[in-house]
Amino acid sequence: MASNLSPEEVHALVGDAGGHAATAIEPRDFRQPRRLSPEQLVRHKRTAQRVQKELGRLAEATFRVPTPAEIVGVSEASMPEVVRELEEPFAALLFDCGGQSCWTIWDISIALGAVERMLGSTKVEEQKPRALSAVERSLVQSLLVKITTLLGSAFGLEPKNPRYVQDFVSLYAVQDAQDQGDPQRLCVQVGLQGEYGSGTIRVYLGGPRLLEPANGAAQGKDKHRPTLPAHISDLEVQLTAELASVELPLKDVLAIEPGDVIPLDVEVDSPLALYVEDEACGSARWGERSGRIALRITEFTRRGGAQPGNTTTKP
Repeated sequence: MASNLSPEEVHALVGDAGGHAATAIEPRDFRQPRRLSPEQLVRHKRTAQRVQKELGRLAEATFRVPTPAEIVGVSEASMPEVVRELEEPFAALLFDCGGQSCWTIWDISIALGAVERMLGSTKVEEQKPRALSAVERSLVQSLLVKITTLLGSAFGLEPKNPRYVQDFVSLYAVQDAQDQGDPQRLCVQVGLQGEYGSGTIRVYLGGPRLLEPANGAAQGKDKHRPTLPAHISDLEVQLTAELASVELPLKDVLAIEPGDVIPLDVEVDSPLALYVEDEACGSARWGERSGRIALRITEFTRRGGAQPGNTTTKP
């Protein structure tokens, strides 16, 4: 097989110089199923935005300079995943809310700059992550409690029993046993723009009312889905995404070298075919999630026909 590329082959490989990058795909992990529809998340964000002005006033009073605060996002989160992503030292407030253990987390580098400002420093320099002193912990905890209380009030919740932790030893010493509890939380992201730097405070609120699926349309779709017996509900099957396939003579396969080009009989922007255990089941478009290729499912065939969707998975 020749390794010299024709102009058509070059175009097929790299596309136009000004071509578009891969479409960003909203994160989703099937091991952490979503309960809330996009419409519900929008409603939750609007609820959180009711206290946005109060958050700004609180930040300005704390740092003694205008410090805009904004609700930048609302999403679902799994607490085991949040814990796995933590690195010591961290700035975390644990509290009880809605009958569950909940968290408020602040990037430690931003927290260090903020506490310097709270202590009266007029020139805040970037600092390496370190554990906070007793005085610093008290200041950061006070601010996180006020922010958490404001957001909780917007949802009709009252955070209780706050305790600040910054390492895993303290975390496991004070965290309530939740092994059998519901791991899902509603994550409200509060963006602060200050002289000490810009950062996001993530408030994880709990309670079944926040994560209840919407009545009506969403439940109407779910009731038509087949119910699996409990003993096979966790059975894993293989989902495969295929752009195209081609048959080659064995002599050509044995002659393949790096740099060779194998033309495919598909358009550049063609969807990928989906297979479950080698059975065709739908199609998808590829995109990007956190620097890795991901798929957005555009069609998925079940008994009863094809249904559009916006599910995301990794190939």
